[in-house]
Amino acid sequence: QTCALPIFVFAKFNPPTKEHKKLFSTAQRVSTGGEIRIYPSRTQDTKQNPLNPNRKISYLRKFFPEIAELIVDRRK
Repeated sequence: QTCALPIFVFAKFNPPTKEHKKLFSTAQRVSTGGEIRIYPSRTQDTKQNPLNPNRKISYLRKFFPEIAELIVDRRK
């Protein structure tokens, strides 16, 4: 018997890349049918996090439509 495990993915995704697709695929594989939630960081600065959070989330949803509904956009 397997149990459905919730999977939480938290990352900068700044910028979103094709390597993140592997991360999402791995999360789906190991979740064994459990809930998956993707939390993009809302951090923004000029050195390591150039994209503002809203644009980054927009890009994630555009580039990876198969996981768009799993992305959690928490503004607080």
